[in-house]
Amino acid sequence: MKTMEISEITTSVNQLEFHPFYNRMDLLNFCQEQDITVTAYSPLAQFKTLEIDVVNEISRKYDKTPAQVILKWELQKETIPIPKSKSEKHLEENIRIFNWELDSRDLEKIDSIEKEEQALGLPISASKIPFPIALFINRLSSSSIS
Repeated sequence: MKTMEISEITTSVNQLEFHPFYNRMDLLNFCQEQDITVTAYSPLAQFKTLEIDVVNEISRKYDKTPAQVILKWELQKETIPIPKSKSEKHLEENIRIFNWELDSRDLEKIDSIEKEEQALGLPISASKIPFPIALFINRLSSSSIS
């Protein structure tokens, strides 16, 4: 990662677009290997992921909403999804993802969704690890907190 090459301060968080249509597993794996937390913005891909047949099938299996299935998949990938919602109903649904788990077969089904599409439509090459909109938050040492 470029910031790791030029900075003496350790990167601790990388915020990036991450969802089933754009699951940047190479970057996620790299961050996890480096102990960098991934915060996933646009985890529902502006609701496009809610229309995926396999997601709807899985949501019926668990009696959950498609959004809950996607957010749970994100959590089980060890990311921190940050969904946007103006609806109290959706906020309540989003918080009800902590008392159940997707089984490994369902995780694999979501993993295998093959569509390379960013929700925000920014021009990024899928063949490289891009960092144009990544947000890096530097780890604070306990000695620097006053």
